[in-house]
Amino acid sequence: MYSRWFNVTVVVLWLATMSWLVMAKVLPLLAIGEPPSLPEIVESQVDNPPVGWVILIDNQRLGWALTETKLQESGMRDMRGRVHFDKLPLGKIMPGWLKPLSQLVGRSVNELRIDARSVLTVDALGHLLCFESAMRLDPPDEVIGMSGFMEGGQLRLVIRTGYASFTKELRLPSKALPSDFFSPQTTLPGLYEGRTWTAPVYSPLWPSKNPLKIIRAAVEGMEPILWNGAMENVWMVVYRNDTGSASDGDRTQQGKVWVRRDGAVLRQQARFSNSTITFVRMTERQAAELVESAGKRWWTPESGAWMEYHD
Repeated sequence: MYSRWFNVTVVVLWLATMSWLVMAKVLPLLAIGEPPSLPEIVESQVDNPPVGWVILIDNQRLGWALTETKLQESGMRDMRGRVHFDKLPLGKIMPGWLKPLSQLVGRSVNELRIDARSVLTVDALGHLLCFESAMRLDPPDEVIGMSGFMEGGQLRLVIRTGYASFTKELRLPSKALPSDFFSPQTTLPGLYEGRTWTAPVYSPLWPSKNPLKIIRAAVEGMEPILWNGAMENVWMVVYRNDTGSASDGDRTQQGKVWVRRDGAVLRQQARFSNSTITFVRMTERQAAELVESAGKRWWTPESGAWMEYHD
């Protein structure tokens, strides 16, 4: 038997890694330059084939991901995603402030098989309307569900486990889009050397009185990387904590994204706790093979896991 604290630990970590990255001018006084707009990012992904990703943690291949964006007949956009780990070292990537909670589990949290699926629905301008996410844990073979919908500037969040469910309302910045930490971004169009912008990152679950942090993004030039057996000269975007007057070298680096000239993201990397998590884009053929093995409706969990919005 696995204790209720086991599920609580996983739920809290999942929520703690949720963030809302504001992709347009939410804080005009702090903005440096203009970031790629959210509608531009969403539209660049619409009706493209699913994109597959290899997931590495500290250079060890531990999982895969699939993402795609589909246009509905109503004009809304569904952003679908699935992340799968055969063996997720949860204790390794858990932030320090959650370590005491992990001790309540009473077992190792480094051998979790996790399968998470989600659908986010946005309007033509990229504004969030609703989302659903379901995560299956093995062990103990249980599904944890989360859904949310926007109402009057508030996100109404509902979380359901096998033991209980609870609801929370959060105020989101306008033009904000929720993104799971493990959901890779497939495109970043409109880059050029020297382009910079700031992005507020909002997470109401951070252990801080101020849930809003400012991240500074900069296109630092072209860099050769090895992708699909060949060298590609791509844009390198670096994300750092914005500490006001500090130079780039003094800012804490949060992550990097390597973007092809056509806007396709080939690789992205981020620090989380004491680990480095890397997503490497698959080729279209590799992604198609993964979709075939994952199933026709690879983004949809078992019947009944969705709570309200998506079938």
